[in-house]
Amino acid sequence: MKRKSFAAIVMLGAVSAVAISAQSANPAGAWLQLKTKWNNAPRKVNLHEQYSQTSVLFFDDQRHFVLLECTVLRDHDRWINVSHGDAQGIFVGEWDGQLPGKVKFRVVEKTVHIAGETYPGPWQEEKIDLMPDGNLRFRGDLYQRNDALISSVKEDVGGILANPSY
Repeated sequence: MKRKSFAAIVMLGAVSAVAISAQSANPAGAWLQLKTKWNNAPRKVNLHEQYSQTSVLFFDDQRHFVLLECTVLRDHDRWINVSHGDAQGIFVGEWDGQLPGKVKFRVVEKTVHIAGETYPGPWQEEKIDLMPDGNLRFRGDLYQRNDALISSVKEDVGGILANPSY
């Protein structure tokens, strides 16, 4: 009887591990670059607010991929948002649905235009990896899931994803 109970526990543990692994392999949501350097806002603006010029990755369930080069604002652990009033670059494309996998994307919009650059830009392809700690590796940088950013990322790129002419 003890052997059957032990076997059932081992099987349950194996099934749970597979379910957790499959769940973490779905990158749908927002991912904040880990090497983000946070700066304090001027005291006159907000005593607790911080900002960072960083990158955010976004994946949706339709295999859309977004790389958003932007300023992110936060008030420590109370809230975090993409700043809609600062310069940003929006790169949009597709994810192949696998981890490790590939993303194909191109720049579709920049608030600060570079002379001679046309939009949409040329297609780029990069590898994306799921690390053992659950973070993503993209272009040599690590990204950590931050679903608190989802709504502000969608506010920035929702119109582009709804009409994908990229």
